Amino acid sequence: MRRSVFVLLLVSLCGGVFLPAPALADAGHARIVRLSLVQGDVRYARQYRKDALDDTKAIWEPAPLNLPIREGLALATDNAARAEVEFENGAMAFLSGNTVIEFYDLSLDDGALITRLVLR
Repeated sequence: MRRSVFVLLLVSLCGGVFLPAPALADAGHARIVRLSLVQGDVRYARQYRKDALDDTKAIWEPAPLNLPIREGLALATDNAARAEVEFENGAMAFLSGNTVIEFYDLSLDDGALITRLVLR
């Protein structure tokens, strides 16, 4: 009896791992947003609280070319810097000097791309 319960539990766990669930199929689609141009001092912060500029604990790192942009990331340019962000549908965001952009929402809703940015 104990062995059959163990085998039944094992089979049900394996079935859940190897069989794709319809609800998980949409969760696997990732937004493909990248930093396609970096000229000058361009930096990014992965985590910050409420306001990227006012958060003293935010860590600003140099932004490399082709940096994958994800929801919650902030990107900043120095006074003589430029940057371009490329979205998966070909749309571009051009940043000139002294600009901060926060990627507030990069999500999918029933196949539609949702993009909400905060530009400073």
